[in-house]
Amino acid sequence: MPGARAALGLALPALLFAAAPATAAPAGEAEWRLGLRSQQHSDATALNLGRDPRAADLAPRSGRNLAYIDDELRLERTQRGWTVGLLARSRATLVASADTLALYQQVDGGAAVTADRRWAVDARFRGFSGGGLAFGRQHALGGAWSAHWEVQALVLQRWRERRITGIAGATAASGEYDFELDSVQRDDGLRFPFQANFPSRGRALLGGLTLAWQGGPWQFEAAVKDAGWQGWRGLPRQDAALDSRTAAVDADGYLIYRPLIQGQNTQATARSSAPAWGRFAARWQPPAAGGALAETGADLLPGFGLLPWLGLSAPVGASQLGLQWRTHERRLTLQWAWQGLTLTLGGDRLTGVARSRELGLAWRLPI
Repeated sequence: MPGARAALGLALPALLFAAAPATAAPAGEAEWRLGLRSQQHSDATALNLGRDPRAADLAPRSGRNLAYIDDELRLERTQRGWTVGLLARSRATLVASADTLALYQQVDGGAAVTADRRWAVDARFRGFSGGGLAFGRQHALGGAWSAHWEVQALVLQRWRERRITGIAGATAASGEYDFELDSVQRDDGLRFPFQANFPSRGRALLGGLTLAWQGGPWQFEAAVKDAGWQGWRGLPRQDAALDSRTAAVDADGYLIYRPLIQGQNTQATARSSAPAWGRFAARWQPPAAGGALAETGADLLPGFGLLPWLGLSAPVGASQLGLQWRTHERRLTLQWAWQGLTLTLGGDRLTGVARSRELGLAWRLPI
């Protein structure tokens, strides 16, 4: 295991990709759908730096900082309420405390210690990518209620997971740092001596459920996605504890330290529940509005909390034009739909380097 800068740097990848699910066809109507969805977001650093972030690249927010990626490419057919499709997807999240990023800036930047400091380190990265089959069903439950469920059977090509926790400190009088950090890493790309061969693919079975109610101009919706199980036989795992002290920096300003590292490498079969996302939404479409619709809601991200959003859409000629504002990401998204074609484009700024982006393309072809 490398030094403090590398150990913390492994918890700070620049991430990202996703988009909204396609609208289900009415019962009895058959159609093909093709969708490409992409969202990107990072609180602490610009997107697509092309390298590991340096101290100068970081401008973290107060409190916990979030980055996420959720890509999907999907081709599916719906008929009589049933949906069968092929999909490829990639998803990852990183949640890091403000102290974690402040320590990374201090260590990576090589700045002198001017005051005694303590940092509570807590960073977690989880991600996977793969492809497979999706199978779902739309149900009319009676009255104003409806439901939709979906199951995804995926072959995993990547599994990456890292958790770093502990305490770090610095003493101004001596210029000495101390680290007491614990690290747990599971990664199909992890390599260590005397490693046994293991399968090149893992497996996942993920499910989602949406429950909706509509009465008059109001519609309410609650959903969960990616609830399920992931597994990979013989996946490499590294558990390590870092306990070190240093009182010097090199000519370039980086720390020179003498670590005491204890840990072990194992290859037990990895099994874990997937980190399911929640979603809540409310929509209002009064008859007098001429097709205009207002909506609000939030995504619930495990390990972080709520990600609220607001939206408004209205017909413009033969098309439908919509705007959405995501408050945490500070991202404004424009969506245009016309005769089965939907285009989505969003970002947090018009100029400069973006920290949040959204792209989408969907095409519906009734048969």
